[in-house]
Amino acid sequence: PQSGDQVLHLAPEVLLGEQPTLSSDVWQVGLCMHFMLTGGLPQGRDQCEATHGSVRAVATHHVSFHQPLWKEISRQCRVVLRQCLTIDRLERPTSAYLVRKAEWLRAAMQGISTLLAGLEPALHE
Repeated sequence: PQSGDQVLHLAPEVLLGEQPTLSSDVWQVGLCMHFMLTGGLPQGRDQCEATHGSVRAVATHHVSFHQPLWKEISRQCRVVLRQCLTIDRLERPTSAYLVRKAEWLRAAMQGISTLLAGLEPALHE
């Protein structure tokens, strides 16, 4: 069980009393991505207390991507993030789908692999 404001980090369905599933983990991935990109949690989750009203609100209101900073984030990244942070757990992609089909994520992973390959000779000096 979660205590205090930590409950606001949970997936919507878990906030509403359902058991966590793999789909809840996909929500958590989206939450982490959102935090890494913006420095905050969606829906102001990191700025409010865990009251009955705030828990209900974050569990039922869609995450908005209309703030100006989202114009600086690639469309592909926004699509993946929007999919991960979908309120309805049945509409979220699986983690396998994200790894196989998310063009943005694949490109990022390939870029990291290329970077690491370029660093490898320096590591052996």
